[in-house]
Amino acid sequence: MTDSPIYGQWSDEWAISLRSRLAASSVPVYLRSLRQFSDWLPADVVSVDLVTRGHVEGWLADLADRGIKPATRDVRLKALAQFFKYVAEEENIPNPVDRVARVKVDDPVIAIPSDDDIRAHVTADAPCTI
Repeated sequence: MTDSPIYGQWSDEWAISLRSRLAASSVPVYLRSLRQFSDWLPADVVSVDLVTRGHVEGWLADLADRGIKPATRDVRLKALAQFFKYVAEEENIPNPVDRVARVKVDDPVIAIPSDDDIRAHVTADAPCTI
């Protein structure tokens, strides 16, 4: 893995910004997302102003093709959105993530027990707290 010019140029500065406003456990996740995206980019994309919406969507499609779950892809996109918002403000360049649609994440299915199932689990010796 070569050091991407984008990651190499921006990771330290952006990490400081992240540490000033995010939970400590979130910072490595955001930086990992930037690293993965930077490593995926074509070799001719050597600065942030060359990154396009197509690059971002292409990377998300590649993640989907590799079986990465929607929730993980959504986290990766959120990280890129924060990164490019930061860079766009610093460099006064267009943000390539602005018009990228969020990854659709299905709500988890939560099984709700029936009244009969609840009654079956309540014993005569235990008080009912439902």
